[in-house]
Formats: sequence, C-alpha cells, structure tokens
Amino acid sequence: KTMLADKNPDVRLQAATLMTQFGSGDPQAVLAALADLLASPDPAVRLRAAEQARAQGEAGARAALPVIRNALT
Repeated sequence: KTMLADKNPDVRLQAATLMTQFGSGDPQAVLAALADLLASPDPAVRLRAAEQARAQGEAGARAALPVIRNALT
C-alpha cells in the first residue's frame, strides 16, 4: 500500500497492477491511485492506468473512459 503513494508514477502503476492481479489490498485505494495516474502528464502512464482501471470493474471503467477516448482520437 505504501508503494501506491510513491513519487514515481511507474512504481505506483506497478503496485496497482500487482494488487489487482493478486486481489490484495483495498480496492478503493487502488482506484484512488489509478485515478491519480489518469491525470499524469505522461500519456503512456495515463494509458496504462486506464487499462488497469478498466480491469477494476464498472467504477474503474468509468474513470478510465475519458483517457481511453482521448487516446483513440
């Protein structure tokens, strides 16, 4: 959970990915970290965060949708 607050966006994204894959941690904390990453200035980080958020179910998909749409246009 500490890694979700790391200054490095790649570390936060990796932590959220691992927590999702292994079903560990607080889902709300993962979604909060992903929501923060969706606002990253780095388009690659935003896209990877959107992919992970989409895997979080309806709430994550709703958060990811604007980033995914933007990436397609």
